[in-house]
Amino acid sequence: MKPKLATSKIVKGGMTIHAEQDAIKKLKPHSQRKPKKVSLIVGKFSKTSKTASDSMPCIKCMCAMANYLPKKGYVLEYIYYTGVDKDIHCTTLKKLVIQEKFHMSMYLAKSVLNKKKSVHDLKMVKKLKAKYDKS
Repeated sequence: MKPKLATSKIVKGGMTIHAEQDAIKKLKPHSQRKPKKVSLIVGKFSKTSKTASDSMPCIKCMCAMANYLPKKGYVLEYIYYTGVDKDIHCTTLKKLVIQEKFHMSMYLAKSVLNKKKSVHDLKMVKKLKAKYDKS
């Protein structure tokens, strides 16, 4: 399978489509009986300092990976991302969900703060955790 290149995009209303969501959107449905294994590589690099910065998938992207990849006939094997330490990390979606230290986009963080909620109170987080607590 040829790698797909995806980028973050600002869309109508100032909202952002993250690269992970764009990559999932670009994947063609896999129609075979057995799901196809895929890995996701996410990198964020500064234009000015030419160094890597944190690109750990946010909670909304993790939900998109958990929900939409299986619907398209894929199973996510590994996620590679650049961390705050500027190293490349390899993990699984389950490990990201279980660690309970969720990265949030600025938009989601402001929304959570305005409603005076914890990220763990969000319906999408509860559903995602429930999915991985069973396995």
